[in-house]
Order: sequence, then structure tokens, then C-alpha cells
Amino acid sequence: MDSGLRKLWRKDSVKMSIVKVPPQLTGSIFCYGRIASGKTVSLLSLAGMYHDNHNRKCKIFDLWGGDRNEQLYWTLPSNKNTYWLKTKKILRLKEEGPKQYKVKLLYPLIKSKFPKKLPFNPGVVSSEIITIPTKEVTADDISLVIGNPSETSSGKWNEIIRNYDKKDNIATLLKKYSDKSESHLLYRNFLKPLSDELLLQDERCIYNADKEWFKKEVRDQETITILSLDFVPKEYKLFILGYFIRMICEELDRRRTQTIGIIREASEFFRINDQTIVPERYKILKAMLSQWIRMGRRGFHLLLDTQSPSETRGIVDGQQDLTLLGRLPSEADRRVSTEQLRKDGLITSKQIRLLASTEPGQFIVCPSGKNAYFTYLLLPRCRYWEEGNGNFYKGIWENEIGRWTSYKEEIEKLYIKFKDEKQFLIDKKRNDEIEKYNKKNKAKEELKEQTINIRKSIKKEPIFNFEVEPKKEIKKEIKKEIPINNEDFFGDF
Repeated sequence: MDSGLRKLWRKDSVKMSIVKVPPQLTGSIFCYGRIASGKTVSLLSLAGMYHDNHNRKCKIFDLWGGDRNEQLYWTLPSNKNTYWLKTKKILRLKEEGPKQYKVKLLYPLIKSKFPKKLPFNPGVVSSEIITIPTKEVTADDISLVIGNPSETSSGKWNEIIRNYDKKDNIATLLKKYSDKSESHLLYRNFLKPLSDELLLQDERCIYNADKEWFKKEVRDQETITILSLDFVPKEYKLFILGYFIRMICEELDRRRTQTIGIIREASEFFRINDQTIVPERYKILKAMLSQWIRMGRRGFHLLLDTQSPSETRGIVDGQQDLTLLGRLPSEADRRVSTEQLRKDGLITSKQIRLLASTEPGQFIVCPSGKNAYFTYLLLPRCRYWEEGNGNFYKGIWENEIGRWTSYKEEIEKLYIKFKDEKQFLIDKKRNDEIEKYNKKNKAKEELKEQTINIRKSIKKEPIFNFEVEPKKEIKKEIKKEIPINNEDFFGDF
């Protein structure tokens, strides 16, 4: 990437356009460029500038590292020592150079996938497990797992959360829902599996990323907070990402703080349209991201990179503070990205032609409503992904740092607690059934005893309260002849 800088040095080392103080943010930043254009590295460098500059001092959340998990490289200082020696000498820089950032790695708890050890470097790098309090989850969050829920599902979930008692644990919530809707999609694909994996917890869990947790995290501007989804199944990654962004935005609504969220390979979401055959959750997240970008003035600024401007056309126009255009060999990409700027007289034909051959680190910067200009972004002060790095944990962290932490005991305690709570409910149900059975049998016995007593009383006492003549006397009376007066019988007939 330093080849672009060398070309600038040969021209004029004093007047070259090096980004030193990034502009004040009111919206988001998009960085475009084909493979090997340096867009991802430059975006990382720009984020570092916003964090390090005393006049900006933005809180950094690195939320999506892409397939290569590039967010993990914040944990190490740059290893480009020769590059930084030259740069500091020529540009007369004092504070620039490799830097060890204070980094917090967040690992959502998925018990079946969770690793035995996590990166740790005392004082500078920490790893933490996080869980999600069930009561904070909304129907919109759930849609990032199961797709748009029906009105019945949304209503049922809202009712459950409304009636959620602070004393309730996650096992109780599972039982309340399963009693009515065990075969329901929301229960089967969301509530049960994420409860079994221990990600969803009750309000008392000390690992919860709840409102208070986000309040502290947003205010801790010194620490780079990294959401690591390495060990999360793909069907739950968007749910966790969406939950994080929503909670950050809600916290910023309560107290405005300049906050940056980094999302790499944003084309994974933005190139999707109504005709694309993908799980519905991707389309839902695309709509959510578009909304969050438009609401950048609340203090949450997204820094995104993607290869082609065509993938975000019509979504973010006018909503970004800066558009960084790296190498775009495709004429169609150059036309899409510069068409409106050219009409408005904000970019020259020479600058547009330059996009076909820019070196890594060189960009045409297009500020919102201002003239475009050529610039070069220095390398990040931290490490960044390079070809041939391989697995970060085994190939880089193990070899260079080799220090780890484990949450095996903590996770086992959570599991035992959840298991005991479920067993308690099973035992309670069994005891309730036994008690119900015993009450029913007792009632039967009491009824039987009452019946026997009634029968006994009937045998001891006469039913009617008058004397009955002996049977023999009745027969004698019947045999007596009774004289009949014919005249009385027939009358005047």
C-alpha cells in the first residue's frame, strides 16, 4: 500500500494531500473500491484518526469484520516499522506511528460453539462473554432470525415481555410460552434454541448487554469495542448485530456522544433486492441499515466499505459526510459514483479518469456538497489483515502474544443454573400432578364413605313414617266376599 505514498513523495513531500484531521461527522462514510484498492485498510485508518484526534475523540464499535474477521487486528500494533520511520521523517510527524490500542473483544455466548480460550493481554486486550436479556428483545430484533413475524407472533411476544416478572428466570419464560405454542415458529426457531445456548438470559445475569451496559460502553471512548461473531451460527449473526446497533442508537438518544460503527463488506447486505433469493432476515437488515444511516445525526455514524457503488445506489445518496472513491476499473462503477457530482460541478473529468488507476491508499474524496479532491490515507496505526495471514487465533495471536483467558467455569455455572431451573419446573409439575391426583382420589374416597354411610342409615330406619299391616292380614282381607248391589252399580240405565 506504500507505493501510493512513494509517488506522492517524489512530487512534493510538503504539499501532498495527507489526511491528518478528519472532518466533523454528521452522517456516515462510504468507501468504494475494487479488490486490492486498499479500501478496507484505509477505512480502518480513518476510524483510528477519529478515535485518536483530540478534537474528534469518537467512540469506536467494530461491528462486522467480514469473512476474514478483520476486526481482530485492532488488538495488535502495526508491524510496518520501516514504513512509519520514513513517514514520520518526511511528514515530520510526532504522534503518529504504531500504537497499541486498548481493546475489548465481545463474544456472544453460544455454548455449543464457544472456544476453550480467548485472547488476553493484561492492561490492553480483554475478552468478555456477553448475553442478551430477554426482556430487552423486541419483535423487530426477532425478525432478524425468523423473518417478519405475524401479528399473532408479535402480539404474543409483546404480551410475554409485558407480563415478564423480575423473579422469572429463562426456564419459566420457556414454560409459559411452550404451554401454549410449543410448535410455534418463534418458540421453535428463536426462543428455545437461543435459551438452550445460554445467549438469552433473565435480568439478573451479570453478563447481560443491557441498557446500563451500553451506557457504560458508549461513554468509554478510550476502549475500542469489538463485536466478534466468529463463534456464532450464521442464522443468529444478524440478530446480534441488529440488537447491538439498536441499543447503541437508543443510548445515544438519551445522551449524544460521537460514536462510530464499522461494517466491512457492506455489499453483503446492500446488493440484496426484492428479487434476490436469500433468507428474509437479510432484506430486513438492509432496510434497518438504510434507516440507521439516515439517522446519523443522532450521533451514530456508520463507516462502511463495498466494492461497487452500484450496490448502494439510491440508498445513501446525500446521507454520507464523505464518499471515498478508490480504484474503480469498471466504467459503469465510475459513472454511477460520479454522475451527480459531475452534473453539480463538484468533480472534474480528470479526477474521474484517475479512478481507473489509483494506487492502494489513494482516493478521490467527495465531501457532501463540496468539491472532490485527491488524497492519500496513511496506513493504520494498528495491524491489519494481509494476504497469507491465515487463522488469527492460531497463526498470529498464539505466535506473537500467546496469552489467553477462559470462561469455561462461568459458562458451566450458567448451564447448571439453567438446568436446575428446568429441573425445578419439571419436579414442580410432577408434584402438582401428584397433588392433584391425590386430591382427586381423596375426594373419591370421601364420596365412597358418604355413600356407604347413607346406605347403612337406610337399612336401620324405615323409609315411610307409618305402620304396615302384616302380609298375612292383607291376604285375608282380599279373600273376603264383597256383596254388590246391582241397582247401585247400573243406576237408571
